[in-house]
Amino acid sequence: MVKYKMGKLFFQTGLVALFFLPVLESINRTLGINLLLVSAILFSLPLFLLKKIVFDKINVVFSLLLLFFGLSTITSWSLLRSYISLNIYLAYFLIFIFVRNSNSKEYLRKYFTLMILTNALLLSLISIVYVILGRKFFLPVNSMSLYTQVSGHNRICDILVFAIPIALNQFLLEKKKAIKYFLGFLTLFFLAVFIFSFGRAAMLSLSFGYLLVILFFHNNFNIVGSRRTENLFAIILSVITMVILTSSFLYSNLIFPKDSQGAGFIYKPVMKERRLDYYLQAINGFRQSPFTGTGLDTFIYVSRQYQEKNNSHGFSSSAHNRYLQYFTETGIFGGIIFLILIFFFSKEICKNLLPFNLSFLVGLIASAIQATIDYNWDFLSIYLFFFIGVALILGEDKNKSLGNRLFLTNKFILLPIILIITLFLPFFIPFNSYKAQEKAAFLEKIGYKDKAEALLAASLSVDKKNTNLLTALAELNARLGSYDKAHKFYRQAILFNRINSDYLIKRDFIMRLKIRLSSEKPFINLPCNYNEIIQGFISLLFRQERCLER
Repeated sequence: MVKYKMGKLFFQTGLVALFFLPVLESINRTLGINLLLVSAILFSLPLFLLKKIVFDKINVVFSLLLLFFGLSTITSWSLLRSYISLNIYLAYFLIFIFVRNSNSKEYLRKYFTLMILTNALLLSLISIVYVILGRKFFLPVNSMSLYTQVSGHNRICDILVFAIPIALNQFLLEKKKAIKYFLGFLTLFFLAVFIFSFGRAAMLSLSFGYLLVILFFHNNFNIVGSRRTENLFAIILSVITMVILTSSFLYSNLIFPKDSQGAGFIYKPVMKERRLDYYLQAINGFRQSPFTGTGLDTFIYVSRQYQEKNNSHGFSSSAHNRYLQYFTETGIFGGIIFLILIFFFSKEICKNLLPFNLSFLVGLIASAIQATIDYNWDFLSIYLFFFIGVALILGEDKNKSLGNRLFLTNKFILLPIILIITLFLPFFIPFNSYKAQEKAAFLEKIGYKDKAEALLAASLSVDKKNTNLLTALAELNARLGSYDKAHKFYRQAILFNRINSDYLIKRDFIMRLKIRLSSEKPFINLPCNYNEIIQGFISLLFRQERCLER
């Protein structure tokens, strides 16, 4: 009895900690990661009350996927980024296992329905305030916020992909008039925010999601009039989507074919579309490391290394295709196993789908489609909703024979918990490359230059292709007089970040020119600003860059 109460307490605490994840990760992603990891541990503790945990083929494939994610982390371009990302996937896995093994499916379904609708409403209101206030907006503004406008559209559309089908379904199910009117208003409000967010990928994905569910799962509608309502809603949404996409294309490529000044938020010319560039960068990254990959969450380094030199917007932290990105970051085995996992998800959902899960299914399909052309799964909560939705629809497969299932001791859960806990250990903090430069600058300022170099070198050891660290090390060594080491770090920074290569080549060239001029003691009066000298060697700089790339 005591164990049951303790398990229930941990379970409910985990739910509370997770409830506002979409809002909190939008304000501070680090806070969101910490909440997700803590919630995963709290969710997994009740599993110890079970003598054994049932593992079917889906759970086995998921575990195998994590194994290859771990292997790619060992050889990662950035151990720091990959290790944090690996822990995030372990958190998804623990929550997924808990939801599948839970005996409170109906309670969890209602809870996550409320969680999605509440956060979608809050974020929608915040996004409206953000648009109205502009620069006077009071919350942090960054590209990984669900209320922030990025590249001409607001990321609120990513959570509305889940919220709109759920709100509509709840409206159809509700019998109390007051609540039904509120849900109807909420559905229309979400739809309006969704349209004016101008998320083209999200609009297209949600339209396809509805159409696929209506075409292949029409027999699952068990509410009188619900099928007619869903059909009408899908048609209206599809028409709106096609009108907006067509208008955007004509407006962007015919009315304003060259100049975007004053073109507005629907300006999306083909010449500025970078997705193909990101796909090619992902393919190049896969070619460089086809078996182990470059490591989780390292696409930004791949993109910087293979971006077009003359395009300042030619790199991204996401390939805008999560499936392709897995091949780049985790190699051929990680990519194939993920596709197998998605296949098993799809196959088992078709077998186990119940009418009340249709709203979750629409969101799952739409989110999975969107992940082929967008970075919606880069948001912690959006990817979590995907795994939770799958777990709620699948449940535990109790119809399979015992011979088709694997029974593991509950101690198995200790492994991912231990890995997650290590993320919080103090020994990892000094290697945080995001804070290392600031601390190194302080150490150099107070005279501890050797310690500053050691700190930057230690950070570089876990974040090998961080060009900011490489540049900082190059400049520090140049000031210390270690010119050979400085040149080595400059060269690596040039190779790993093409867009800044001109600047870095110039810095490296200036350093070596200073050395040569001081050693030869020329008899001419040289200007103090060595940048003026470099202007006479522009052609040489570009030839030098080609030599460095060999």
